[in-house]
Amino acid sequence: MKINLSNISKIIFILCVLTISPLLAQSKIYLYGAGGVNYLPMKSFSHFLNGLTNSKIDEIGFNGEIGLRYNFLNNHNVGLTTGIINKNASFSGGFGGANWNIRIFPISIGYDFTFGNEKENKFLTNVGLNLSYNFIQIDEKSYSDIGGHNPNDFYKINKFGIAPYAILTYKLYDNLILLGKFEYRFMDDVELWSQELNLSGITLNVGLQIKLFNAS
Repeated sequence: MKINLSNISKIIFILCVLTISPLLAQSKIYLYGAGGVNYLPMKSFSHFLNGLTNSKIDEIGFNGEIGLRYNFLNNHNVGLTTGIINKNASFSGGFGGANWNIRIFPISIGYDFTFGNEKENKFLTNVGLNLSYNFIQIDEKSYSDIGGHNPNDFYKINKFGIAPYAILTYKLYDNLILLGKFEYRFMDDVELWSQELNLSGITLNVGLQIKLFNAS
């Protein structure tokens, strides 16, 4: 018996369209941008620096992110985000010193659930989880050769991470939303100067979200 793959493909395509169409009919796409602060304690590396003269780690760093969010069914959403997380550390002494500028560029995909209905409530809460791939860049500037390190070094490290998060939104207008996002980012430690550098921590961002597309 000869199987007509062309007809089977058409049937599969029609079934897919019939299945997806109700979902697309109530889909919404959002674009948002936000900026804020982070708290990355860098525990082991902080302990190492505390043993040196005039050491300093910025307790609070700055960050920002942009993202697309897709509400594909009722209260279910998926998202794609990227951004930058910035942190600084330094020490100085009689034998020299060093400054580090640490930048993390995460690319994340995630899922979250919305509690509430935007047609009935101006305030909405979302809770979800991001999976990220983090591009880490550490720019080191030393005052002298310390422990075999070059006066200027540049480190590039990549790490996977996960991040549970919560989003609070307030509808300003039909297509404009005020957004606040709290996230705990977790990733494996990296190594700097033979010390563990823990870059897990909290980010808090505030920004605006625009509704790009609304099929409902």
